[in-house]
Amino acid sequence: MGNKFQKKNLAQLKKQEEAILDRDLEDFQGTSTELFFIKLTRRIQRNRIQVLAGLVVVFLILASVIGYLEYSSYKELKSTEKLENILESWTTNPLIPSKDKISVMENFHANDSSGGVKIRTAKILADLYVQEKNFAKAAELLETSGKKIDPLRESKAYYFFLAGNYRELAGEKDLALANYEISASLLDSLREAPSFKAWAIYQVGRLKYEKGDKNGASDSLRKVLNLEPGDAQADLEEVKKLSTFLLLKLSKIN
Repeated sequence: MGNKFQKKNLAQLKKQEEAILDRDLEDFQGTSTELFFIKLTRRIQRNRIQVLAGLVVVFLILASVIGYLEYSSYKELKSTEKLENILESWTTNPLIPSKDKISVMENFHANDSSGGVKIRTAKILADLYVQEKNFAKAAELLETSGKKIDPLRESKAYYFFLAGNYRELAGEKDLALANYEISASLLDSLREAPSFKAWAIYQVGRLKYEKGDKNGASDSLRKVLNLEPGDAQADLEEVKKLSTFLLLKLSKIN
C-alpha cells in the first residue's frame, strides 16, 4: 500500500509541476491542434531521458527482427544451393542406390534444410521411402511436414492426401481416412481445385464404405456428385462415376 500511495503522490506532483510550467499556455490563442503539439514537445523535452531510452529499445527490437529475417533468408538460400547440388549429383550418376540417397537426404533434412526447403526435402525423402516400400515412414514424414505448411492450404492438403495414400498402402486404413479427411476439409472452401477436392472427398467416402459407415460414406459420396467444375472446368466425370457406383452398392445393402 505504501509504495502505491507514494507512486500516486509522485504522479500527482508531476502533473501539478507540468501545470505550473505550462501556465503561460492558459491564454493561448492558437488552435487546439497547435496547443496539443506544443504541450507534447514540452513533455518530450522534460522526459527526454525516458523517451531516448524507449527509442533505443524500439531500435534494438527492430534491428533484431530485421537481422533474424535476413539471417533466415540467407540460411534458406544456402540450403537451396546445397540441395540443388545434391540433386544434380544424383542426375549425373543415376546408378546411386535409393538407400544411399535416403541416407544423404535424411542428414540434409535434419541438419541443413531451412524454411521452405525443409518442406521440399520432406517430399523428396518421402518419394525415396516409397521406392523402398517404406510407406508408413513416408506417410509419417508428410504428415509432420504438412502441419508446418500454413499459408498454402492446397499444398497442405496435397501432403495429407499423399500421406493418406501411403497409410493405405501400409495397411493403416484408420490413419489413411484421417489424412483424407484433413485434406478434404482444407479444400472445402476452395473453388480453384474442384478435381482435387472431389478425389479427396471420394477417398473419404470410399474408406467409410469399406469400414461399414454407410451414412458417412453416403454423405461424402453425395458431396462429390454435387460438386461443380468451377472456373477451371475440371473433369469430374470419372470421380463422379465411381461415387455413383459406390452409392448404388450402398443402396443395395440398405
